[in-house]
Amino acid sequence: MNDEYKMKLLCVISSLLFFSGMAVANEKMFFERQLIVPVIEFKTVEIIAGAGTLKVIGGSGEEIIVDATVQSADYSKMAEFVDEFETKVLFFIKQEQGIVQIMAKPRKSMYNTPNIQTNLVVRLPSHVNLNVDDGSGSLQIENISGRLNIDNEAGLLKISQVRNDLFIKDGDGSMTITDVNGQVNIDDKAGSIDAKNINGNLTLDDGSGDVKIEGLNGQFILKDAGSGKIEVNGKIWPKK
Repeated sequence: MNDEYKMKLLCVISSLLFFSGMAVANEKMFFERQLIVPVIEFKTVEIIAGAGTLKVIGGSGEEIIVDATVQSADYSKMAEFVDEFETKVLFFIKQEQGIVQIMAKPRKSMYNTPNIQTNLVVRLPSHVNLNVDDGSGSLQIENISGRLNIDNEAGLLKISQVRNDLFIKDGDGSMTITDVNGQVNIDDKAGSIDAKNINGNLTLDDGSGDVKIEGLNGQFILKDAGSGKIEVNGKIWPKK
């Protein structure tokens, strides 16, 4: 990689597009930001997100595009809102040690977490391995060819079109999984699970909530079962 290209890459990583506006509905103020970075010789993407929705879409491109809508009902002046976001929320992309990291969450040093939601839409190359650490808010991921690891604190979880192994650690919220061509490992505390078309073994450590699995073309391994009915390929699974 020559020096000129390195400089261009640094500029793209550092670039930040800023737009602002005010939403009338729900009396929430909002503004939008976008981050763009090319993926060069990196195989893993890590997303760390706090409060707000997160949607990740795999595609054929060779760059990562992050579109963020930042909103809150706690502010009446845009300048004050933006300043609070800049001061109390980490929002950036960086590349180091073979990993592209996307960060959108409050700073750890703040005692009072700001009531700011950062809703993200992330578009990235489908071939990368993806690690997601998500706070509160719905999480949707689709079209990933690499390994997918998810640590989800709370909120609706919807996963589809994963052509590799899938690992999920989930707190509170329902879960829908569709079309996985690999092994699936789920550690779930609470909420229903609906899984379809799994071409591999499925290992489950379940808390509360009903579980329905259809089209499982592998073994079902139940490590632990809490409350709720477990149905696998049309049959009720006996609990230990």
